[in-house]
Amino acid sequence: MTATRCRAQFDMRRRITIFTVVGLSAIILDWATANWILWSSYDNIAALLREPERLRGQQVQMEVHELSPKARTLGTAGLFSRADSPAFRLTVNYDNHPFELTSGAETHITAAMTKAHFAGAASDLTESRRALAGVADALPKLSLWGRLLAGLWYQPYVIVWDAQGERCWDVHFHGGRVAVACSDGLPREVRYQKWLVTFRREPLADAALAAGSADAPRTAVRVEATEMDKSLAAMIRILTLQLVEVPREADAFRRDGNGSLEIKDGRRVLRLRGKPYEIGVQHGRLLAPNIKRLCERVIYGVGFYYSIGKGRWFLDEATKLVERQRLHIAPEYFEEMRGVADGAGVPLATVQAANIFPEFFHCSGVAVFGKATRGGALLHARVLDYMTGHRARRSAAVRQRRLRRVHWQRHRHEREAGRHR
Repeated sequence: MTATRCRAQFDMRRRITIFTVVGLSAIILDWATANWILWSSYDNIAALLREPERLRGQQVQMEVHELSPKARTLGTAGLFSRADSPAFRLTVNYDNHPFELTSGAETHITAAMTKAHFAGAASDLTESRRALAGVADALPKLSLWGRLLAGLWYQPYVIVWDAQGERCWDVHFHGGRVAVACSDGLPREVRYQKWLVTFRREPLADAALAAGSADAPRTAVRVEATEMDKSLAAMIRILTLQLVEVPREADAFRRDGNGSLEIKDGRRVLRLRGKPYEIGVQHGRLLAPNIKRLCERVIYGVGFYYSIGKGRWFLDEATKLVERQRLHIAPEYFEEMRGVADGAGVPLATVQAANIFPEFFHCSGVAVFGKATRGGALLHARVLDYMTGHRARRSAAVRQRRLRRVHWQRHRHEREAGRHR
């Protein structure tokens, strides 16, 4: 009787051990599978950003929602791409600025709400493709050990689930869940904290969908295709800023001729000396990367919002405004801008448009002098509390200018001069 009881206890312990080992193995296998699905989907997204041609012949829809404190849709995008040619149609609604880009025999950007329509020559959108690849590069990169540690922290597990009639791996983790399609390894739904992003991908059934919107205004403003490409690329890069933390510049000191740039504790002090053009060249050379980056975001990125909202191409409007204001701006400033353009390797029209940019939008400043300051000195301050989402303040610099005065003779407009004859 005792032997039989001992054998029964041994069998029970063996069953418990087997069940425990099998259960733990199943949990570990499920955890490992969930990690593999998540990171494979992550890598597939990065590869797709680097090779958008993989979406040819596809119809893709994406929506971004904020679930709390109040449910709302932040943006939508749709891509309709033909399989037999590079032609495609992209519809975007971001921050209540809907627009449509059609690429084929010509490049068109339209906004039915504001009746905006811009047209240019055919373009392969090279700069926009570089910007998309930049998004992939901006995604956090983790080593194998980093991915394993992330898996331990988020504790994912996976079940099979149908999303919109499509078989998906439903991966739950701490703080959210991701539905990854079994067919292509790309996500169909992502929930994380208060965010919800949905994707839908299917073959393009009707080639006419890629031909363009029937609501597009007939009258089009002709624009260089490269400018439209740069505008789309700038928008992508502005959105990419939400993925990366801009590191603070290391302390440094650089000199160019009579000018110098000192960077200390993340702050820039620019000291310039010479004639207006010389000061501009020093400025341009010492801050060339910053000038190029900020001009791109201002002219082509933020300016694109203006173009869509007003139905007038921003760079054209800025060029016109520069000419209207030329009679009211001292020639030395135009010489300085010419120097900045030459020093930084940026087109002069771009530098001038970037400097006239605040005239189109809100900008605050203050100037005091006389009894309000010690010795009656003039003090002028510029407010940089706008365009925070575009990291404009990252390009701020304190300038000290020692200008060698040049005597300028302003020629009055012919019609104005005629009144005094």
